[in-house]
Amino acid sequence: MELALKICSKISAYEHFCAYIVIPMWPEGVPSSAAVQEILFWQGQTMSMMYQIIGQAINKAGLADTHHPQDYLNFYCLGKCESSSTESPLQTCNSSENRALIYAAEEHKEMTGHLMQYPIQVNKDGKVTTLPDHECFPDVSGKVLGSSTNLHDALTT
Repeated sequence: MELALKICSKISAYEHFCAYIVIPMWPEGVPSSAAVQEILFWQGQTMSMMYQIIGQAINKAGLADTHHPQDYLNFYCLGKCESSSTESPLQTCNSSENRALIYAAEEHKEMTGHLMQYPIQVNKDGKVTTLPDHECFPDVSGKVLGSSTNLHDALTT
């Protein structure tokens, strides 16, 4: 919350500020397990809250036509995905944003780097959703944005 508020203060002062946060793709454990899904659910809720606060600040500052919440805040993770593709390395995009798409694709391509944007998309209002047609992690299952479970919150916080 503090980081989102710091970003909002910079937006209202029309100052450039950008935060880059590196998080694990999923917490330790099996991504489809109830505990990990609950943690991912609350992680997604936190991301969404932060992006929505930033989106509101962008709108309030009159910058909605030229700025996006991801101009100020981005989440990254490490990922590795290899295959025996014969495609030229020049055809493989190497930006962190495109690495998330490469990781989620059905046909795996070798990634030349491992830092990738967390596999979500954010709209201008800060609403967080999964990448199109990729609600789950492609190689281990489990929903990217988790799911609320009946576990007691004390077990996952």
